[in-house]
Amino acid sequence: AYDSADQAAGVGDEIATQLDVLANDAGDALYVALMDLRTALLRHLTIASDDLPRLNTYTPATTLPALVIAHTIYGDASRADEIVARNGVRHPGFVPGGKALEVLNA
Repeated sequence: AYDSADQAAGVGDEIATQLDVLANDAGDALYVALMDLRTALLRHLTIASDDLPRLNTYTPATTLPALVIAHTIYGDASRADEIVARNGVRHPGFVPGGKALEVLNA
């Protein structure tokens, strides 16, 4: 499972690139099969990622606890751990201000 539509798209791009590399050295029949697989994979990931949140950035003006930031963004302080983990915050009580954080859409 993917956390975000952006993550699913990134994985899809990586796999598509590898299929392109394989297809370049393949015979005609295998080339067609690999390109069909590539198309089906990207179509599936596009449809599956429609329900996933997108990545955004949020820059707190001052140093704040992750709980306050989570409540500000999501209206839900229980998502503080998500912000801490996604951004490698050293201490959840002191998220540095002025530094962009990667967050999921609310």
